[in-house]
Amino acid sequence: MNILLIDDHKMLTESLKMLLELDDEVAVVDVINSPDNLQASTYKEYDIILLDLNFGEVSDEKGLTIAKELLEEDPSLKIIIITGNTGPAYEFQAKQIGASGFFDKSLGVKELLKVVKGVYSGREYFSERFTTGSNAVLKYQDRIYELLTKKEVAILRRLWQGETILEIADNEGISKRTVSNHINHIYDKLDVQSREQAIRLASQLGYFDPE
Repeated sequence: MNILLIDDHKMLTESLKMLLELDDEVAVVDVINSPDNLQASTYKEYDIILLDLNFGEVSDEKGLTIAKELLEEDPSLKIIIITGNTGPAYEFQAKQIGASGFFDKSLGVKELLKVVKGVYSGREYFSERFTTGSNAVLKYQDRIYELLTKKEVAILRRLWQGETILEIADNEGISKRTVSNHINHIYDKLDVQSREQAIRLASQLGYFDPE
């Protein structure tokens, strides 16, 4: 089994590579630390691609963007998103774009190998907390939420950082009215009444960590 590991944490990837290659069923583990200029055609030789959710900032879900682009080019690729951020929003999106799994790094290499072997044999690895039939909503603690857009998440993050509507408008390059509209949409989607409630719930859903 040939594995490609795409993660910008060099010490982590080298350790993970060494541990994975100890398994008799793993022939090769190649490592890429930069996600730039990836093309699906380059990776057909790999049976499994382990792709980190975050590159750079903790809140940057670039791994999902990369996975989506690769899978649009070649839907047969078996990509497992690996992350320390296990909030349901990102896991849900990983499933919707066609990834084969979503793995919590804290579970360790032994569990990761089980997941890799399962995906290699044709199974998927996701938790059982999603609704069916819609790619625009997710289920969390028995409630249904419409997914926030990237712009809405960016604005909510700025609210958490204490920015005013005027500051958000200037930083995002949009009007104050547009900012207010986005905030109203966020409140409606999350069914909340205040920025504090929105930030708390968005954190629980995995959009970002305000700690």
